Amino acid sequence: MPADNEKFVTLLGDAKSLCKAKLAAFTVVRGEDDQELQTLTVDARNTYEEFADPKFKLITFTFDEFKIRSFLGDIDEIPTDKFNDFETKLSEMLHFLRETALKEAIAAKSQLSAEMINAEILATLTQCATKITQRINKFETANPKVNILNDATYQRTNAKYEHFRGKYRTMLKDKTIQGTESDVISINNRGESISTAPKKSDFLDQFSKLSDFIQGKVKAATQTA
Repeated sequence: MPADNEKFVTLLGDAKSLCKAKLAAFTVVRGEDDQELQTLTVDARNTYEEFADPKFKLITFTFDEFKIRSFLGDIDEIPTDKFNDFETKLSEMLHFLRETALKEAIAAKSQLSAEMINAEILATLTQCATKITQRINKFETANPKVNILNDATYQRTNAKYEHFRGKYRTMLKDKTIQGTESDVISINNRGESISTAPKKSDFLDQFSKLSDFIQGKVKAATQTA
């Protein structure tokens, strides 16, 4: 994920956490059936969900961190006997997010080309391969040592993985396969699971699923070619 996006994800997470806490505090005072509070809660949830588009992870977009954090500071300081102030300030922040960062993200997404997505998948595959190697090295140097490289299951899976990974990379480069943003997420998730696998069996299971995923992409593209 681009650095700018990582900062925004952190900022958005802060906003969501604060809103959740403040909405909960006002719910205690006003009750769960309060219509104005329910409307505000739905508006907040819908606004944050609009930023969940997976393509946003493949782009960079600008946002006004100072302005957003200023909103958060103001919202945090509103006491629970001042609902109108809270409603006004939170609505202003949500509107600001939609009119600035969200519009910037949507505009950047519209420029996201097929070539850029395939390039992102290729980069993620390389990162994933590094994570696999690093995890194997940790197993091999552990005390007691956990043998991976000589394991028959690993060798079979690795042979399949290397075969289809090579085909997958070639097809991404020549655009025989048109990848999607969800492919990036899937590969990255498997890579993270492999890198944190606590046991040999967990590693082999996640490695096998990664290999199956890549094989499936290659076979699907071959069948439709």
